[in-house]
Amino acid sequence: MMSALRDKPVQRPDQPRQDAGADGPCGKFDPHLPGPRVELVDNAHADWQRVLDLVDRLGRRDMLCVDEAGWLSARQSVFAAFVKGESGKTDTPAGLLCFHVHPSGRDVEAHLDALEVTETKQGEAVGPALRDAAVRRAKTLNCARFKGID
Repeated sequence: MMSALRDKPVQRPDQPRQDAGADGPCGKFDPHLPGPRVELVDNAHADWQRVLDLVDRLGRRDMLCVDEAGWLSARQSVFAAFVKGESGKTDTPAGLLCFHVHPSGRDVEAHLDALEVTETKQGEAVGPALRDAAVRRAKTLNCARFKGID
C-alpha cells in the first residue's frame, strides 16, 4: 500500500510518544511519559549491538542493508523501540522498523523493508510509535510517498 506523506498529520496528542533526544527526528524526549522510546539507530549508535542482537533473535538480518565493514547504507533508516525491562532500570529493544528511500521520477519514495515487534507489556504501543517515527523521518527526507507503511 502507498500513503501520501504530505497529507499525514505529524502526531496526534493521543498517540504514544516518540523520541530520539531533545529535538531529534522522532520528537521531543520526555522520560516521564508512558510508551516506548523510539530512536533512529545506525552502526555508530551506542545501542547498535543490542539492536543487532534483536535482529538476529528475530531472524531478520536480511532486512538490513549493511556492507562487509558493518556500515549501514545511507539510503536506509532503522528505528528501534526501547521499553523498560523487567527491573525497570534498563531499556530493552522491543521493535524495529526499517525503510529505504530511492528516487522515483521527480520524487523520492520511501519503501518499508521490515516492521518487527516483540511481545512486551507495551507491545500495542510499539508498532504505532515506530510507524509515526518512520513517517516523520520520511517527511524530513522529502519523500512524496511511503509504500508499505499502511
